[in-house]
Amino acid sequence: MKRKQFNKYKLSDYSAFAITFLCLHSADAKVVYTDIEPDYVLDSDWDHAVLDIDGNGTGDFWFWNISYYTSFTGMNYIEKLWAGAIGDSRNEIAGVSTYPVTMYYKPYAIEEGLIINSAMSFQNWGYQRMAWKITHTNHTWGGGSVYIVQSGGYWFPEKTDHYLGIHFVDGDEKYHYGWIRCSVLDSGRTLIIKDYAYERFVDSAIVAGDLLGIEPNVTFNPEVLQTDITVQLENKTLVYSFNNMLYFNLPLSIGNTDYIIYNLAGSAVFSGKFNGQHAEVNVNLPAGTYIVEFILNGYKHSQKIIIN
Repeated sequence: MKRKQFNKYKLSDYSAFAITFLCLHSADAKVVYTDIEPDYVLDSDWDHAVLDIDGNGTGDFWFWNISYYTSFTGMNYIEKLWAGAIGDSRNEIAGVSTYPVTMYYKPYAIEEGLIINSAMSFQNWGYQRMAWKITHTNHTWGGGSVYIVQSGGYWFPEKTDHYLGIHFVDGDEKYHYGWIRCSVLDSGRTLIIKDYAYERFVDSAIVAGDLLGIEPNVTFNPEVLQTDITVQLENKTLVYSFNNMLYFNLPLSIGNTDYIIYNLAGSAVFSGKFNGQHAEVNVNLPAGTYIVEFILNGYKHSQKIIIN
């Protein structure tokens, strides 16, 4: 575990600490990645941290480790790790609401490799329970005590290197998906915040833990910040060959994709389909130049390939 980072500071002071982050923001990056060095370690009461995901000077998400007593219906000792969306009411964290049964929110603990996109539900509340435990103490007529423990949250009791899914608005009023990597230890009493990233393309899905972007073969054009599929497929290497193998690499995982391979005389010589973003196909065709036509979501796109 890395040494403990500053944990107690006013929310208005968080930007002064941003210089401790290692930021990898190259001009060609599809994912904007920030490593928090050293990690934020929230292991004491009232420890908190704020993240400015896009570095525009406004906090987007915050975290809080608290515990306290209440005397409602007996003595209760409450321990919580909170995550919250702040700064803009449109910022949100992937998770669920327990309303109308109760009124609180639970962020998902997302595993590495899962896609974060609009298929997930998101909550914009500022106090979302990553992990919590309540110990109820009731005194009996005989002078004894009865303890009842309740606990919950997708991060309870412990999760190592899982991800919060986030959806936030940048300084240009554009939405982005991203992730924050965290660990929860000590039965929900320690939160470690390690790094975070977001997809630079507007409202484009991101894979939890990905540092390259969901479009690894695309050169980022800052003048085209949107994710319409007709634009994403243009001027991008969607397929390449090595020997008789074709390697497909689509910008997004969008279901079944049909493809047809034509020779230069215009005759179809091979066809098939695959599901997902990546695929490898043995076509066993003579060496030469071919045209591959993709058909997905009603849109067609063609690309020239050379099989050696």
